[in-house]
Amino acid sequence: MTEKKITEKTKLAALENGADMVGVLNVKNLPEHSERIERMLPGARSVLVIASRHSLASLRSGANELAQFDTIQAYNESARAAHAAARHLESQGVFSAGVPAFIPLDMNEPGKGMRGEICWRRAGVRAGLGTYGESGALVTKEYGQAVRLSGVVTTAEIPPDSPLEEDVCDHCMRCIEACPVNALAGGGKINKKLCGDHIFKFRAPDLA
Repeated sequence: MTEKKITEKTKLAALENGADMVGVLNVKNLPEHSERIERMLPGARSVLVIASRHSLASLRSGANELAQFDTIQAYNESARAAHAAARHLESQGVFSAGVPAFIPLDMNEPGKGMRGEICWRRAGVRAGLGTYGESGALVTKEYGQAVRLSGVVTTAEIPPDSPLEEDVCDHCMRCIEACPVNALAGGGKINKKLCGDHIFKFRAPDLA
């Protein structure tokens, strides 16, 4: 099978199993993570970045628990798509593995939370899925910031996609203004403690 066919079929496997967008970049274009990637999968050459969109109805409902439920579902969709893409690649005789967004946990300072092995936002920008917003999130043309990310590392040499030339974010600052606890300062700066203290004070009501 040609490289083009492998790429097409691998992306299709992801899109048919929960992904809404898929981009590719070379491991060498993620030098910050090259050591980790080599440790996880020796000989890895390519990285697929997978984005799954949120339900806008859930995000706009005003119910915090509903937005949290949808976040879990979007992460699950991206992880399912990554697993399907990795399995397809392995069926072609190349080692591949899905990598989620937030494992492992790292409770050391300063992060204290869900670190992840690869910064999928950064990988998404370099794979052409979007550009950075003022909040530091990946902003896509199709879905704005309303996506969750995961990906695949593989020993396959897959032709990379090109980063976008235009800036998708219009820098209107509405994301900064909308933060209820002023945890966002623009330019990608986030006060994670303020954010976490607000998010995790909510929980679903007890069931009788």
